[in-house]
Amino acid sequence: MPHQVLFVSESDRFFPELDDMVGDNVLIWAQDLKDGLARFHHMDKVDTVLVDGRLNGEEGLEFTTAIRNLNADIPILFLHADRDGTELRFHAVEGDFSVQAIAGLIEASSCKREEVRQQRALATIKHPENFFESMIGDSQPMRTLKENILRIAPTSATVLLTGESGTGKEVTAQAIVQASLRAKKPFIVVNASSIPKELVESELFGHEKGAFTNALKTKKGKFELANGGTIFLDEIGDMPLDAQAKLLRVLESHEVDRVGGDKPIKIDVRVIAATNANLPELVETGKFREDLFYRLDIIGLFLPPLRQRSADIPLLVHYYLARLKQQYKVHKIIDSAAAQKLMNYNWPGNIRQLRNTLERAYLLSSGESIGADDIELRSMNSDENRAKSREPVQFNGTLEDLEMNVILDTLERTNGNKTEAARVLGIGTKTLYRKLEKHRNTITSKK
Repeated sequence: MPHQVLFVSESDRFFPELDDMVGDNVLIWAQDLKDGLARFHHMDKVDTVLVDGRLNGEEGLEFTTAIRNLNADIPILFLHADRDGTELRFHAVEGDFSVQAIAGLIEASSCKREEVRQQRALATIKHPENFFESMIGDSQPMRTLKENILRIAPTSATVLLTGESGTGKEVTAQAIVQASLRAKKPFIVVNASSIPKELVESELFGHEKGAFTNALKTKKGKFELANGGTIFLDEIGDMPLDAQAKLLRVLESHEVDRVGGDKPIKIDVRVIAATNANLPELVETGKFREDLFYRLDIIGLFLPPLRQRSADIPLLVHYYLARLKQQYKVHKIIDSAAAQKLMNYNWPGNIRQLRNTLERAYLLSSGESIGADDIELRSMNSDENRAKSREPVQFNGTLEDLEMNVILDTLERTNGNKTEAARVLGIGTKTLYRKLEKHRNTITSKK
């Protein structure tokens, strides 16, 4: 996005050179310090203040203090100008700058200011766990994923979410947005595989009236609708190659060209893309652009399949039963045999399959309890994806009993090695100790 630069000088002598220097950025001239302060008050946002060095006296100090009181992070440079041959140079406290070099200084100063602003905004967040209300799980893979989300969320970097179908990519994208400074801005979801090939460019980038048959009026594309916020491009691997080329240009230029339009439109949009396909393999076969892959994969986050974080299944079951109770106004519990059946299944369809299985059992079961016979585990068509049974975990009792029996069974198989047991369970060592303390009475009674 263009930066706004305020230039304070009693003469417009160097204004043309400075205006050329800032390029796409906006240069506003104030005729004196009083005018400069007034303009600073009334402008939406100023990224950098440049002041004629001849004003660097007592009044200049008062001007600087007044600006700092309004915004402590704003870069203020007092410049002296002269010509070295044909080159115009500016001298500031920080050093000696050519016309070309000072443009980079403005960019760097503005980026630094934005970084400070982001850090201060994030420092006001007291409960980051609220971002993950729908990301259920306390296993080590999930803890790592959540930690990475908190690191990358404040930035505007493009994110690529990968993993099997049903692992929760849209939920993860929503968590990234909620933890970012764009949380209250538009969040637009686009499924690339659901848009007809001939309409992809119009849907994403918009079109002008009369651009094609039936284009009866101008239409904004998804990127324009997401301006200032975030766009989530799901199933990015299914995007046609022609549209991939246009998307690459948008990512590089921060501009969109409507179909039939004659001028680009500036946008400020963060892109989160997702796929369950093997993009490097698609690149090798020529079905996905290599340059786009690297542009999307600036930050790559892998979403683990449910079979790699089976310790989260009890938490997920509890979460979905609570939601089903709220939705259908009927209270049901799951018995130990049904819970064991869920734990022993491999879940090739991941969280989506678990959720749908529970809802089906919830609706078809009679009485207040869901039994093992109510849990219908449908096999996949592919041998590769067909569910594989785990070694049964024997237990009787509630869902919490299930969790404890899984932990005790794992400890027995690791000869009491808690670090190894935590690794097998996919949870942190501290989490294991916390769960052992929680169930201490149960453990004591079993000895």
